Amino acid sequence: SMSHHYYAVSDWDGEQYGLAVISRFPMQLIQSGHLTASDSRRRSEARGAMWVVINTHAGPINVLNTHFGLREEERTRQTEMLLGNDWLGSVLENEPVVLCGDLNAGPKSRVLRRFSRSLFDVQSRLSNHRPRATFASILPVRRIDHILASEHFRVKGIIRPNGPTAKVASDHLPVCAALEWS
Repeated sequence: SMSHHYYAVSDWDGEQYGLAVISRFPMQLIQSGHLTASDSRRRSEARGAMWVVINTHAGPINVLNTHFGLREEERTRQTEMLLGNDWLGSVLENEPVVLCGDLNAGPKSRVLRRFSRSLFDVQSRLSNHRPRATFASILPVRRIDHILASEHFRVKGIIRPNGPTAKVASDHLPVCAALEWS
C-alpha cells in the first residue's frame, strides 16, 4: 500500500530499465524524461530523471531520482539540464529538495561541485560518519551513488546495506539516509 512512480528510460524488446520512487506518503509526478538520448556511435545509453512531490504530514518535498552517464561530457550536460529552469531551477527556494541516484561521479567531481552550490551531500554532513563507497557491490571502492539535499534538512542517520541480498540485487550497494526537516 505504498505510492510509487516508475519511468522507463530504456525499453529493449520489452525489457525496461528505468527509475522508480516509492513512498508511504502520497505523491504526484511532476515530470520524467530523458536528459540525454542513447547514442550507438558512442556506446552510451539513454539517461533520464524523474521528479515527484511527496506530500508528507510536514508538507511537500521535491524528490528527483536520476541515473547519469559514464562519460564526463555526458554527466556535465545532464547536470546542467537538471539545474536548469525545466527541473531544479524552477523549484522555489523555500521548497525542500532531495536529489538521489547513480551520478557516476565521485564526491570531488565537477558534477558534485556544481550541485553543491544548492544541495549538500548527506554522507559528508553527518557527524562521526565516514562516507562509504557503493560501487561495485561485491567490493565497493567508488562512491558514485549519492543523496543530495537542500538546507531544509538535517541528516539523522545513514546506512549502506551490504548483506548478501544487497550484493546480488545490483552491481551497486544502496545508500539510505534518515533526514529530518529542520
